[in-house]
Amino acid sequence: MKRNRNIRSAIMAGFFIGAAASGAAAQGWQCQVDASTGNGWIAPSVNITLNSSRSASVHDGITDYYEGGAVQARARQTRNGHRISWSVNAEDDLGNRIRMRYTANIDADNAIHLRADPVDFRGNLSGRGTCWQK
Repeated sequence: MKRNRNIRSAIMAGFFIGAAASGAAAQGWQCQVDASTGNGWIAPSVNITLNSSRSASVHDGITDYYEGGAVQARARQTRNGHRISWSVNAEDDLGNRIRMRYTANIDADNAIHLRADPVDFRGNLSGRGTCWQK
């Protein structure tokens, strides 16, 4: 799934990440991800805010471009950190509607593994990086 160069340029160069933490108890991460193997579907910078033990919001260039800002996500604590899952409704280069499911695993040492799975298509894309708490 190759991405349109104009879309990729807009995501890479022109996106704004500004999701604010809601409430004093919110925990958040700003993550830098090696998106080189993501075919344009993995943003190089991801902002994740954990709103509760089961709820989070995610804002990156992909959500900004296709959804107009942050999206709601499911969250759960794992033995070694947190797992955050969300979906984005998008379009491929041919104009076909596509739904991407994302899963981010953030370890206790703030390493992130981000995976993007296109619904109804085979395969997945992934990226790894580092987060810092905000």
